Amino acid sequence: MVPLADDTNETFRKAVDDLESKLRACRNRQPKSVTLGLMGIERSRQTGLPAVCHEGGEVRDAATLRKRSYTPPANHSLSLDNFGQNVRCSNISRFTKSGNPWIAVIHIDGNGLGQVVAKVGSDKRKFSEFSLALDRACKAAAREAFDYVKGQKDLELRDDRLPMRPIVLSGDDHTIFCRADLAIPYVQQFLRSFEELTKKEIDSKVLSMAGYTNPKAGLTACAGIAFIKANYPFYYGYALAESLCSEAKKDAKRQEFTTDNGNLAPSCLMFHKVQDSFVEEFADVKERELSPLPGLSWCAGPYYLDNDFAEGHNRLSIDDLTADSTYLDGDGHDAPNAPDAKTANAIKSSLRQWLSAMHADPEMAHQMRKRLLEIHRANSDQIKKMTDSVNRDGAEIFRAYDVLSLHSVTYGD
Repeated sequence: MVPLADDTNETFRKAVDDLESKLRACRNRQPKSVTLGLMGIERSRQTGLPAVCHEGGEVRDAATLRKRSYTPPANHSLSLDNFGQNVRCSNISRFTKSGNPWIAVIHIDGNGLGQVVAKVGSDKRKFSEFSLALDRACKAAAREAFDYVKGQKDLELRDDRLPMRPIVLSGDDHTIFCRADLAIPYVQQFLRSFEELTKKEIDSKVLSMAGYTNPKAGLTACAGIAFIKANYPFYYGYALAESLCSEAKKDAKRQEFTTDNGNLAPSCLMFHKVQDSFVEEFADVKERELSPLPGLSWCAGPYYLDNDFAEGHNRLSIDDLTADSTYLDGDGHDAPNAPDAKTANAIKSSLRQWLSAMHADPEMAHQMRKRLLEIHRANSDQIKKMTDSVNRDGAEIFRAYDVLSLHSVTYGD
């Protein structure tokens, strides 16, 4: 805490500098881990985590103690901000559909806030107006995103039934976990609304002061989505979602991207389906799981919100991703030559075999792809999109892996 003696801008500027200095010092302090501990300390018999207290004759770890001390009213304001009304927290087991155990941990973070704060952070009035406007825009974007998926997925908004739970919603930060099939449409609508609402809520002069010149949008944001099983530790899912968000920002902040987007990183998302027990940074996951051979990669993200921007910069859009995944649902939608359920299953099975073959024998994989296109000539255009490679940063990138991953968590197959 930094005391503020008076309301002058000079005093406010000094208080902000002092606060930044203290925050930097706090970042360098090693936090107490709730998942690891020294060998000689007492642990909870139920979870194996370090004990923090004795309660009711039992040893409790920090996470269990926090859960048991939680009361529904504590979530009241967060539910109002995100959903427009109070929704009690439900058991995570109710999130999932029968036969589909996947949930999504979503972390969204705004782009370019540092530059804005650097320009208005020394002016108390402007800084307050900007902070409040940003907070309003973030919460309104969350409500619009919820209303969108509620209509798209026919969600029933009842206590203990809503398959979504917000964790953080403030400023430019939003963390929420939900049923897996809701994640992509929720994030896509949030990013779209966030751009529109920040342009509406935040004074354009402030954005201009920060050097942002895109007339079509306000601020932008990047998102990371970790698809995990319902019984997977939330902490690890959240850490992966943060890492995915950072990976998306890293790509979006390329000089040529920001230059073509009004000096601001464009909105995009990264996602990953967790299929093993390893817990690590996404860069390590990409190297271990998504690189079948040197020079080949299955990491086709990040996926960008703006279709024209993605097409013009050798990237895929969120619409590209969802169109590919929906094409394989076998539900007879209106896409040209959309396969029926039997054909869709055959295509998915062949694509998985093709991906497996790429690990050991690229020539065999080539022959399998050729055979796949011959058998499914009516669907060859869509199959080519998923199996053709694009060159990016010296590697051949394929999108089929992401398409199948998203399809499996969405439809549970």
